[in-house]
Amino acid sequence: MSNNLVTIMVGTSGAGKDHFIKEEILNNVAVYSNPVEIISTDDYMQVCLDCNDRKANLADGHPLRSPLLTPRCITHRFEYQFSFTNLELGHGLCYGTFSKMLELNYQHVVVNNTNTTVAEIGPYITCAQARKAMGDEYEVEIVVVRCDPEVAAARNVHGVSLKAVRDMNDRISHLLEKDWARWYPNPRIIDNG
Repeated sequence: MSNNLVTIMVGTSGAGKDHFIKEEILNNVAVYSNPVEIISTDDYMQVCLDCNDRKANLADGHPLRSPLLTPRCITHRFEYQFSFTNLELGHGLCYGTFSKMLELNYQHVVVNNTNTTVAEIGPYITCAQARKAMGDEYEVEIVVVRCDPEVAAARNVHGVSLKAVRDMNDRISHLLEKDWARWYPNPRIIDNG
């Protein structure tokens, strides 16, 4: 494995992506010895409870807690609040942070999104492969965490409905069976319930 690694997580809400990251990456220094930076679109769904204004916060860059886009606010309290209105912006900021991290030669970047379609996962793979082609020595690892939709819906922390989790699961199956580009790395499949 090269010095630099991109790990791209794929899985429904509640499948166990966070658990995998904690148990297999953060606690496994024998395999993953480099410092790890974890980014997610969820990072951009944090609302500052002290400022209490999502629109102003997003426009001002606060509370977007990316170390590359804004200074971290350690004195304020945050709460996750999903917003379809901010989803496109959140994905754009997450990808922008990812791209900047690779440009700055971060050693191990983990993208912790559901990544259920080619449109979601493709830009991350392409960006990492482009950095590798330019000599930055990034390897790409895809980890797919599979889980029974009923189990995932029951344990997800964002209140995603069973129907939505089933739809995500169907999209992941389609991604792996029909849409996987031949130049994408072979995914590592984890069965998590």
